[in-house]
Amino acid sequence: PGEVVLIDVTLPSGQLTWTAGGLAAWAASPDGPPTGAAVYENGTEEQTRQRLDASAALLGIDPAEVIATLTPSASGTPNPWGSPGSSGERVQRSWDRPVAAGISITVDVDVALGQAGPFAGSVRYQLAFG
Repeated sequence: PGEVVLIDVTLPSGQLTWTAGGLAAWAASPDGPPTGAAVYENGTEEQTRQRLDASAALLGIDPAEVIATLTPSASGTPNPWGSPGSSGERVQRSWDRPVAAGISITVDVDVALGQAGPFAGSVRYQLAFG
């Protein structure tokens, strides 16, 4: 608890570095090679935006999709990924991106827009192999 994991992933499009608050990995059998791994980091709304912005281009996520995802419905356009929450509009969205032969990364963002504090949002990256 309280430890931070630094993950570097080299992709054909560049290198991603994630500072993760949590890490999980799994395999098809106890002795088998890994078939997937996931890292996540909680943070403020601004930190969540920065993390998503930093990885979006390398994962082929259109910056306009990121902006639309993190724009509250109160701005005038309903956010299709948002729902009312007790401390702000909660937005949840996933992108699945193949990044190399046999490897994909799913990006999950979960953020309460307008909520203050270090747990307003999270970004989770799940890698699948094979």
